[in-house]
Amino acid sequence: MSRLHLHGLALALALASSDIALGVLVTNPAAPAASYATVAVGYDTVYDAPDTPMSAVACSDGVAGLLPLGFPTFRSLPSFPRIGAISSIAGWNSSACGTCWELRSTCPDTRSSSASADALEAAGAADSTSVDFVPGMRIVHFLAVDHADAASSEGLQDEGEVVFTQLEEATLSRQAMDMLTCGHAVQLGVVEAAYREVDPAMCGL
Repeated sequence: MSRLHLHGLALALALASSDIALGVLVTNPAAPAASYATVAVGYDTVYDAPDTPMSAVACSDGVAGLLPLGFPTFRSLPSFPRIGAISSIAGWNSSACGTCWELRSTCPDTRSSSASADALEAAGAADSTSVDFVPGMRIVHFLAVDHADAASSEGLQDEGEVVFTQLEEATLSRQAMDMLTCGHAVQLGVVEAAYREVDPAMCGL
């Protein structure tokens, strides 16, 4: 094996280790396992502010809250900034507080897909065709600390059309959304992702 080849392998391993340390996994695009459901994922910069007190969110105090566990601010959470809201948390003191969720989404390749470019332009992105990033599956684990409203759709009423009644919504910090979308949270706004609940240890709890 050549020295150049070995150097390339070492660089790839270093980059992979960096992503894993951030709670982000990069894989080749693949269909999610059957245990995944679909969720509409957006972002809110309120979850990016490190000094926000835990008392500002649904998972504050109470038996199921995060304050009693010794987490007074967002910064103190082991997964920060990979935090956010999910509609499984009904409100204050929900048993779903502190749950960890895995999200999977494939980054679009705007260089080869005019449809993706059109979607970015519709979302207000400037010069979207100049975006240069490698498509692939992104896997992000985030800690649920707040309630998110479920997004609903009227659906299509024509015979033979599929009617979608509701998508469960997740709202991440912008930083976590950037991890999920290869740095394009603002351009994409909302994406559809596969999700499932995982062991809290995946979020550092």
